[in-house]
Amino acid sequence: TKQHSISVSGLFMLGGNIIGDEIDLSKEEDHLECLAILASEDMITAPKGKNAHDGVPVMDGIIGKCPKKSTTVAIIQGGNHAGFGHYGPQTYPVPDGERTISHEEQQNETIRHLASYIQKIKKRHKRK
Repeated sequence: TKQHSISVSGLFMLGGNIIGDEIDLSKEEDHLECLAILASEDMITAPKGKNAHDGVPVMDGIIGKCPKKSTTVAIIQGGNHAGFGHYGPQTYPVPDGERTISHEEQQNETIRHLASYIQKIKKRHKRK
């Protein structure tokens, strides 16, 4: 079997976290910047709750599985799970929360966090 070397500088998760035991990136501090953008009204990947898919606390799937020193968690106040995309209301595996900000506001906030994150990765590469 031919093996391939993959170089990844960053991982971003929008309304998500790492679930299961197959992936643990916590020892990749020298190589990987992680960004998790969550939303305060998200009931599927609730920032202060458990992931609706596996019942594990959401933050365990971020802070516990990503490099501690190079991981940022941003929480969009008033946003929900569906607000990270354009796919309508989310009802599986549990009903999503109601946004208290507009869809456009949530997406603009997401873009702001992503742009900042990309600049951070670019600066890190310039230092190497």
